[in-house]
Amino acid sequence: PPPPPPPHFFTTPTSQHPILSGLVGSEMCIRDRFIGGAGRVHAGYAEAYEMLRKDIEDAVRREMDEAPSSSGKSKRLVVTGHSLGGALSTICAGRLAAEYGKEGVTVDAVTFGQPRVGDKEFVRHLDEDLPNLNYARVVHGGDLFARVPTSGYWLPTSNEGRFAVEYAHAGSMLWTDANDENVSSATTHLYRAKGEQDPAKFMRDARMLNPVTVANHHSGYARFFDEDETIYDAWPESGLL
Repeated sequence: PPPPPPPHFFTTPTSQHPILSGLVGSEMCIRDRFIGGAGRVHAGYAEAYEMLRKDIEDAVRREMDEAPSSSGKSKRLVVTGHSLGGALSTICAGRLAAEYGKEGVTVDAVTFGQPRVGDKEFVRHLDEDLPNLNYARVVHGGDLFARVPTSGYWLPTSNEGRFAVEYAHAGSMLWTDANDENVSSATTHLYRAKGEQDPAKFMRDARMLNPVTVANHHSGYARFFDEDETIYDAWPESGLL
């Protein structure tokens, strides 16, 4: 089998990977040990991260203990991932930010094509309770996977007796190749800071109805920075993730 990815980077598993078994549907569960009891996260994502948690966090602790501190500078952790890996990165970044916040460590998390992870209380915790967490999402065009799971009403057996399930995104967002009336002639990319509403057409993008387009947009993150240099201009200045 291939070697595992480094502890700070999450990749999307293959369809045969066992952690995908619990990721279908919109069930949520309470996972206090993940983010200090703040809100709820998707049961499948929580279970997937639990399988990796000890190895990842122990590796980070070893690196943090061994890494020398630069004169006058705080340590910095960077967490990134794509798709399902982006969801796991969100949980990981929140935990690391909570653990190392008192030590003045900054945690930067950037995800690509990441689905929604938790409810509004979970989002509030990431956005408001962790000042040392800089968290940004990149969404490519009509990538449907960055808009799910959807919110709605589901069977109470799937949600611990609670009918209402309201998934939400935390952090800031850069929507590349945006299909919105607010795009300018100079760029097709839109940036939304933490706490700002999504662009008007973000959830009404007709490209999400075309499975070929969705597949291309969801798999295209590895190359789209090279194909469109205007993305760099749309990205905010350093420190404004």
